[in-house]
Amino acid sequence: MLFRSALHVARLTVNAAWDTRDDAAAPTRGLLVTGSLEDAPAALGSQIRFVRGFAQARYFTRVGGPLLASAAQIGVVSPLGGQDVIPSERFYTGGSTSIRGLTTDGAGARDLFGPVGGRALLLFNEELRVPVSRLLQVVAFLDAGNVFETPGDLSLTRLTTALGGGLRIVLPYGLVRVDYGRLIHEAPLGERGRWVISLGHAF
Repeated sequence: MLFRSALHVARLTVNAAWDTRDDAAAPTRGLLVTGSLEDAPAALGSQIRFVRGFAQARYFTRVGGPLLASAAQIGVVSPLGGQDVIPSERFYTGGSTSIRGLTTDGAGARDLFGPVGGRALLLFNEELRVPVSRLLQVVAFLDAGNVFETPGDLSLTRLTTALGGGLRIVLPYGLVRVDYGRLIHEAPLGERGRWVISLGHAF
């Protein structure tokens, strides 16, 4: 017999952003900083109570001809009222736009059903994009991040790290991205590396 239950989650959210990028889709300079703070209070009828914060920054600058793209993310969610944080409100990372070399959401602990996520997130990305021609770029990147069971477990020494390279092919309908990421630190059991073929930049 299959049992299903529905939980009502009501939240108050405050968002803030600062954007000086010259182009939202393919920036070559500038800074983007965003942050959000969520509260799920019982006063609004929320059955699950928590406070959740998330912030990210992306910075783009030229280093001679090549473009250096940097990104960082941090997130923390804390339950209230002695409750736990349900899976949909936890953080997940890994995959083509975060830690290349990992499967989607593949960072952190897993159970029989897959990744369990965490109450804290830390992620860093560095990417050097070198133009070869108007239609082709060569890229080298370093991705490092993880999710943690509690905010107190956050650690720079426990980041799953991938080193890799790829190509960017500029076509009339958009940019095609081909990357290979090789895991070099804190790799989950059985994971070594992965190819990624996608549209658009990783970040």
